[in-house]
Amino acid sequence: MALALRAVPSAGYDAQVISVMPFANYNGRVDWSWANGKIAVDKLESDGWYGIYTVNPDGSDERCLTRDCPLGAHKHKGNPAWHPSGKYVVFQGQNDFRVPVGQKIWDYLANPGIGVNCDLWLSDASGSKFWLLHRVPERIGGVLHPHFSYKGDRLLWAERIARTPGKWGQWCLKVADFQVLNNEPSLTNVRTLQPGRQHIMYESHGWTADDRAIVFSGNLEPGQKESAGDIYTYDLATEKLTNLTQTPDEWDEHAQVSPSGKKIVWMSSKGYKLPDDPNRVQTDFWIMNVDGSNKKRLTFFNEPGHPEYQGRSYAIAADSSWNADGTCLCALVILDTQKGEARNFLIHFDSPQ
Repeated sequence: MALALRAVPSAGYDAQVISVMPFANYNGRVDWSWANGKIAVDKLESDGWYGIYTVNPDGSDERCLTRDCPLGAHKHKGNPAWHPSGKYVVFQGQNDFRVPVGQKIWDYLANPGIGVNCDLWLSDASGSKFWLLHRVPERIGGVLHPHFSYKGDRLLWAERIARTPGKWGQWCLKVADFQVLNNEPSLTNVRTLQPGRQHIMYESHGWTADDRAIVFSGNLEPGQKESAGDIYTYDLATEKLTNLTQTPDEWDEHAQVSPSGKKIVWMSSKGYKLPDDPNRVQTDFWIMNVDGSNKKRLTFFNEPGHPEYQGRSYAIAADSSWNADGTCLCALVILDTQKGEARNFLIHFDSPQ
């Protein structure tokens, strides 16, 4: 794809995307360490399994973080997230549930984008040591999108806790204290959260800059579909729940707070009709103030004639992560959900966000 340039900023907003460039040959969920500058990304290998790599933003010094993981080669490992120290990476790893003959659907459901039958794992930055942090019940449980707090003393993740209600099962949010004693990392004081009036789908995205509130998405209103969730913040001390998007007929997900703590980038189907098949939804990246105001579109992966157009019937803007100074976003765009075809991009801004 050719370099996409924008000479005119989005009307009425101070964020200007100046370039959108493919990021090497990566195709997975990402996290950018502000401590060591490296990007952790999961990648779908030719054998059909996801592994996790660390790499510099220029594509150099690629290393497979999970090569020696106790899970072995034929298990999915994905959704990496750096500890703010840059010393550890938390990720979800497919557990040792033995897939029944003829039921390969279980392996598909364990891929990093779905997370069923996945536990929480931790690696050191070199991939030489691994720790199992949290195990879930086989067939029923699963985890998605772990994220450390800015201080690094707490961990947030989404967890599947039942097969029903909902077509994707019942999920919740979990927050735990993270500590390292005698070189052994562990989670304690696990807290289960299901804010809102409807308790079906929750997906964790991170923390506000002061670590007071968590950022997540979900279908929290009665009758709201899983594929039409909103972006929320939830203050852990006051239990105040704030709906930042308030669009129950649109798909809003993957919210990431900028380094300044003032902006949030997220993916939205705004401007497109939601299809009956949620695997073919069209989404792009948007930006808003952290209080939900001043929403503006950033990318145009679904717009024919635009330099970013991917030439597909749908493109799904998904996970993303900021660099330390807020001038660049490493982002995932899914192009075929069934085949796992996707591309990572570097989205450059003209000023820190």
